[in-house]
Amino acid sequence: MDDSGIWYQLIYGGDTGLAAFYQFYFDRLYFLGLKYTTDTRLVEDSIQNLFVDLIRYRKKLPQVKYQRGYIFKSFHRLLIREIKKNTRINSENKFSDAVLGFYFIEDPVIFSASDELDYPVKKVLRIIQRLPHKQQEALYLRFTLGLNYKEMSAYLDIEVESVRVIISRAISHIRLIYTHENQRVTGDPAANCN
Repeated sequence: MDDSGIWYQLIYGGDTGLAAFYQFYFDRLYFLGLKYTTDTRLVEDSIQNLFVDLIRYRKKLPQVKYQRGYIFKSFHRLLIREIKKNTRINSENKFSDAVLGFYFIEDPVIFSASDELDYPVKKVLRIIQRLPHKQQEALYLRFTLGLNYKEMSAYLDIEVESVRVIISRAISHIRLIYTHENQRVTGDPAANCN
């Protein structure tokens, strides 16, 4: 079922539609939430709160063009609000947005699965961890969650062209670092031709 079909099921499909919507989005939201906090209970509570709100307001939900962007943005807003509520930052009890960075957390399952992932893939994943948080976030939204540029634009609250620039810079940085490290290890300037 496509996004618009799932959205339609949410609004008009009764409990069956809500269950389909929940099944489709739960894992995606859960893993997205873990990119902002390691507090699994907080992530689960935020997902629960999102679905409570969706149930409560389902008949009043707008017909949005980019449903995935809308759902992810709504979840992000709830999660950040919960993180802010549950976090004390300095003696003045002010919250620093720097804490809200996106973290491409090293997944021990991925990095220990040497049979399934070869060295270059692991190397790229480690390079991604060194990128600025905004670039990590954009790469995750684009290549893991599969959002298109317009959905990402809605999620990130920036123009589509800015999203394209962030993705382009991230990929350029990955290529540059990967090539530089290969040249350094092999001592061969032609190593970047691979």
